[in-house]
This record gives sequence, structure tokens and C-alpha cells, in this order.
Amino acid sequence: MGNNTMMVSSSEGKASQALRGGYAGRFSLLAATALLAVSGLAQADVTLYGIADMSAVSVSNAAGNGAPGGTTGGNVTSMADGIWMPSLLGIKGSEDLGNGMKANFKLEGDLSLTNGQMGQSIYFPKGMNNGSPMFDRWAIVGLSGAFGEVNAGQQLDPLFVQSFLNGARVAHSGSLALNGQLAYGSGVANNSMVGVFTNDMITWKSTKFYDTTIQLGYVFGGAAGSMGPNSGFNALINYAANGLNLNAGYEVMHNTNAASNPLTGGAIGLVNPSAETLTKGLVGAKYNWNDWLFAAQVNTFKTSGVPNCTAGAGVVESSILSPSTCVDSTGYEVGLGYNFTPKLQGVVNYVSMKDNVSNVTPTVSSVSLKYTMSKSTSVWVLADRSDGKGVGGWNALYNDGAANVAAVGNAVQNALALGMTHSF
Repeated sequence: MGNNTMMVSSSEGKASQALRGGYAGRFSLLAATALLAVSGLAQADVTLYGIADMSAVSVSNAAGNGAPGGTTGGNVTSMADGIWMPSLLGIKGSEDLGNGMKANFKLEGDLSLTNGQMGQSIYFPKGMNNGSPMFDRWAIVGLSGAFGEVNAGQQLDPLFVQSFLNGARVAHSGSLALNGQLAYGSGVANNSMVGVFTNDMITWKSTKFYDTTIQLGYVFGGAAGSMGPNSGFNALINYAANGLNLNAGYEVMHNTNAASNPLTGGAIGLVNPSAETLTKGLVGAKYNWNDWLFAAQVNTFKTSGVPNCTAGAGVVESSILSPSTCVDSTGYEVGLGYNFTPKLQGVVNYVSMKDNVSNVTPTVSSVSLKYTMSKSTSVWVLADRSDGKGVGGWNALYNDGAANVAAVGNAVQNALALGMTHSF
């Protein structure tokens, strides 16, 4: 991703010189004050970056469109963002502390190209009880050096990020990362918002040794009297060399199942809240060979501590806003990519989830072509098909839960999207 870097290198001396120059007007005073305010950022690199993703889509059996005759659902054609990549805006920076050590920060939030709002997504809907955070994706501060990198604050879940990168097509729609994490990895409503955005987490990532990196994370629960409730930990190991990437991860998230969900503050109807634990596992592989790309991964999701963990066939046993639910599932993803030219890549991808609680196996199949116009800009076409077997959220296209592309019930959904993605 190409970035525009802004060097902030003002100093108190420059501000004093401006004052001595005889500028007695209000503008001069404000300018001098601003220069003094940023003087502490001398020699710090600050980068503004982002992604803009927009497309035209056509979707069948869409809940947001009434079919002829007044029936629910129908075909819809509309504009949508976030189909391929998340639209986002961020600021990051670092300061050289000497001896190879740096202080770093990153603030990053979702951006809707539909309405231009920040922090408006399915995870933080407008009007939620504690507001819609501007930097809902990342809000961290940390240190890096010979020891690796340590960051603390709101962060994307490491296993989710790795699962996303494991796909043959690194994109939202048709990916196990999005379908698995949101439909099955979100059963615990603790400090990990829907299993993707994790609050109060501290992570350490090693420097590379023998082409291998290790990452460890701990989530602070913030519960009085015990470190267990709402806490969690994760571990990830990654090997990358000669076009081959191998990785494995493990995560445990605890919860006390409080009487209200963490997004809206509304009651969730639990009479006897119980301790619940969600365990995730990941194994992935990706290999580039000449013009070919091979990718495969397996993700597991399992809860424990939930009484009467049963569900009938076709029943959704896990959802974004519903804790105290049962999950016992294994997700599979395989993908094949081919570079027709250095700028044109085609990908065929298949995602399947073996749901042992609801006894269903939802699938999503997809094919895409992406043309890279420059280092920062690409145009693409994507066709997706979801068989709609029993689990809400497995739509043909991912669009932060927009109603106009959500599938109706358990209906099979076909979709076609033509879009453009630009990073800066």
C-alpha cells in the first residue's frame, strides 16, 4: 500500500521567531500556538493512510428488496462498499528513541463510502449505548526494537487477520475469515467484539528468526475480583520463505454472560448467566509457484460451559449479538489462483463449515478476476453463491451486514459485483 508520509518537524524556536517577527494579529498568535503544540512531535513520522472500496452489485433473494406481489425478498441492484476490502481511514506514526527502539501508535476506523461516516459498521451501529467509536478497528500505542514489537489497546483479533491473509483471494466476500468469525466465532460477548475487534489487548510479536515469527496476546477482562471473566489469550506462529507460508494459531476467550450485550446495552434474556468459553484454532498454508497460487486452511470454533448445548437442524446457534449459544464447528477453505498476466489474476474459492450442533454444512463458492491498474488501484469482478444452509450471515456478499444484500432466511443467494479498490 502506497502511503503519503507527513514529517512533523516544528520546534519552539520556530514559534518564537514567528512571534518576534512583529505579527501582532490574531492569525499570527494562532499560528505560533499551533507550532508550539506540535513541537513535541519533532522528528516523528506520521502517516495518513486508507482504503476506499466501492462496487455495483446485483443480488438475488435479498432481504432489503420486496419481490413482486408483496412477498419478502427479491433481486436487488445497488451500490455497496466493503465488498472486496474494508473501506477505512487511519493514522499511524513512530518516533525514533535511539538504540534501535521506536515508539509507535496507530488509530484506524471503518469508513462508509455510502454515507461518508466514520465508525459506522455492523459492529458499532449508530445509536448504540456507548456511542459509535471513530477508531473502531485499531487504537494502539507500543514499542518496537530488537525484542520485537509490543502493542496495547484495541486491536484486530490475530487469528482473524491470519485467516483473512490465508485466503487465495485476500478479500471480504466468499472468505472463511469473515463467514467463520462472524457466524461461528462470535458466540462469546466479552471484550472481543464479535470475535474480530478486541478491546484491552496487549500483544507481542517477535522479530523473524529462521523465517519464523511468533505472536502472543492477552486480553484483560476488567472484572472485579478475578482475572478470568471476560479475559482471553491467543498465540500464532507463522513461517514464510520461498513462496511458502505456513501458520497455526490458538485462542481462548472467557465470558460471564452478563445480562446485556456489549454493543447495544439491551437485555439478552438470560435467567441464569453461566460461564462460557470460546476456543478457536487455525491451521493454514499458502504457496506461490510460478503463475499459480494454492491456498488452504482449517478453522475450528467450539464453546464450553453452556448448559443444554443442543439445537435442531437448521437452527442458528451462534450470532453476532447473542451470547450463551452453542458452537461446535469446523470450517474449511481451499482456493486456486492464476496470473494470466502480471496485472490480471483469476481466483476460484470454496468455503464450507461443518456445523455439528445444527447438523448443517453451509457453503460459499466464488470466482473472481482482478486487474491491477497500479500499486494502489485495482478493478475487479466477483461472482458468489451461498447455499443458505442454516446459518445467518452466510450471504453471497459481505457488506458489513447491509440489509439490501442480506439473504432471506435459508434461501440460496447468487450475487455479482463489479468494483474498484484504491489504497493510499
